[in-house]
Amino acid sequence: MAYKKYKLALFIRVLILFILLFALIFTIFTLNFKDKLPIAIVTIAPLVILLIYSFSNFFKFITKRFAEMDDFFESVKYRDFSRWFTETSGSEDIRKLHKGFNEVNKTIIELNKEKEAQHLYLQKILELVDTGIIAYNIESGAVLWVNESFK
Repeated sequence: MAYKKYKLALFIRVLILFILLFALIFTIFTLNFKDKLPIAIVTIAPLVILLIYSFSNFFKFITKRFAEMDDFFESVKYRDFSRWFTETSGSEDIRKLHKGFNEVNKTIIELNKEKEAQHLYLQKILELVDTGIIAYNIESGAVLWVNESFK
């Protein structure tokens, strides 16, 4: 639902830009610049100002979503899953995007907890075994782990 509103808002902004560009081109071709220059400038100036404002609004509308995604990807890059995105402010599609980001962060945190618990269980089991066990890096020969029975 939020993305349908996003598409509609995007379409409306593009349509406004198209109408303003068409109006500007139409006024440029229909005005008489030689005889009535002040009237031509007074007519074209508001259209140019509206066009610049509409384009900057369109640019902010598009880049806002990419900035949010860039923040999320940067937190993933640095493995900072403690960052939580606000789900209460902003437009509906941004809130939905933040909700998805938070779910991904929560899932990764849960997976890390499960992995750590499994590692601890494995380590405890290997400590309780009466057989000596050693883990080492095959390439470098560096000892990674040794249980008490091996010592």
